[in-house]
Amino acid sequence: AFASQEDVLTTAETCIYNTFKEFSTKNISKPPFRRIPFNESMLKYGTDKPDLRIDLTVQDATEALGGCGFGPFEGNVVKAVVVSDFKETRKFIDKTLADVETVSGNKPYWFRLDENGEVVGGIAKFVAPIKEVVIAALGLKAGDFVALSAGDLGAAQKTAGVLVKTLGAAVPGHMDKEQYAFCWIVD
Repeated sequence: AFASQEDVLTTAETCIYNTFKEFSTKNISKPPFRRIPFNESMLKYGTDKPDLRIDLTVQDATEALGGCGFGPFEGNVVKAVVVSDFKETRKFIDKTLADVETVSGNKPYWFRLDENGEVVGGIAKFVAPIKEVVIAALGLKAGDFVALSAGDLGAAQKTAGVLVKTLGAAVPGHMDKEQYAFCWIVD
């Protein structure tokens, strides 16, 4: 009758850990599981159910890209997901972003930095004039792919969350499929 939230989480962690340890050969995060406040989860992962096996996160790009002249960004929140060491084809990009649009209901946008550090593809003509500002704001380097979402805060976060999950699972090297990474979303 007097159990706290922490008591319940601790008891559940032991049960979850022991069950997965017994029936899985994958690496399992050990208790205590990470506690992530809801607002932090929404800002960093674009969802309240993040897949911590994926190393991609959401960055706010509103200040850097909100005034670039690209219509969908004007007056909206702009979120970015940076995928390092990106070597995928244009066909892959088109299909993956079409899948993201289907799931999220919002159109994602993109550009990338080629091996010479030049802005190419997608909305490159809007980003190129402010290239240095965008590179500094997002910490970009040659070979990075940048997927973008825009809209009110909820729509931009939702689309960015789908981008993280979809790109993390599809682009080699960004998801550790040999582990279970548990967390609690709190607050």
